[in-house]
Amino acid sequence: MIPGWEQRIGVEQMLRRVCDDIRDDARDYVHIESGDLRDDIDSEANGDEGRVGSNLPYAATEEFRIGGRYSGSHSYLRKALYKRRTTR
Repeated sequence: MIPGWEQRIGVEQMLRRVCDDIRDDARDYVHIESGDLRDDIDSEANGDEGRVGSNLPYAATEEFRIGGRYSGSHSYLRKALYKRRTTR
């Protein structure tokens, strides 16, 4: 591979847009009680890697429904991740 190819084709910018779209959708899909989890969902892109998520201790519980007082799935990240997207 040619060094710097990622910058020439805009991989980081495209990845940042996709991560931001997933973040926005996850915020729309998340089950809201106080709004703290919704407000903590963030995204970042660096080179050819991206991250969308929350650092709150109960974020995984809400996503995977591991225990807690409510039954049933409240998946918000997977739902946002697997949403069909088009390029802009």
